Amino acid sequence: MVSIIFPLFKDEENFFLKKSLDQLKDESGIEVICVLNEKDSTTTHLLNQYDFVKVIPTSFTARGKKLEVGIQNSTGETILLHHPRSFLAPEAIHLLKKNPTTWGGFTHTFDLKHPLLGFTSFYSNFIRGDLRGIYYLDHCLYGPRELFLKILPLPDVSIFEDTIICMRLLTHSKNYKRLNPKSTTSAIRFKKNGVFKQALLNQKLKYQFLRGSDLNKMNEQYEKGCELNNSYSLGQSRKRQD
Repeated sequence: MVSIIFPLFKDEENFFLKKSLDQLKDESGIEVICVLNEKDSTTTHLLNQYDFVKVIPTSFTARGKKLEVGIQNSTGETILLHHPRSFLAPEAIHLLKKNPTTWGGFTHTFDLKHPLLGFTSFYSNFIRGDLRGIYYLDHCLYGPRELFLKILPLPDVSIFEDTIICMRLLTHSKNYKRLNPKSTTSAIRFKKNGVFKQALLNQKLKYQFLRGSDLNKMNEQYEKGCELNNSYSLGQSRKRQD
């Protein structure tokens, strides 16, 4: 059994989520767990169209905590943390059904062709991933459930929670691997903010992360103009959000 966990936030119009769920609806040997805030009624309405999905409402808003809830409620031998705006090639799930003893992610690519985005995926796959063992959530992280249980509880944050997850996994196992099937990720932030502007912001946030800056304040910068993982439009800029 493979437990596929989606951490969601107002994803009712998310084409990638719909495409992923449509692909998974006829797949055997899996359980699909969608964790979302209990007030996110529009996404719940979408998920109700898929009777095979296990929907878990939670009071948590941070993506890290949603992933934690999903892991705790999973029953499969293998965990797949699935980014809601990434689409995995069908063979990815088939590989995970073989119950891999390694952990890691899939091969990242964007749905937008651009030289800078191509380099970003290259660096993410071969340098940060293969050499350092740090895969972002849009790689769709996988591994044995018993290994993921060892890194709980997860932080109450929605930015760099994937980096923290990988850093913790590395303390328990250096046996990581990037698998070949593609994880095609939406480039919506680059489309909305501009490729170079978004790329510069990403590097700024990585620098702040290394300096130990406040992750929730960093996420406010990341979400400005997009609000894909949380909302700061109601004067909640200093509260913990996802």
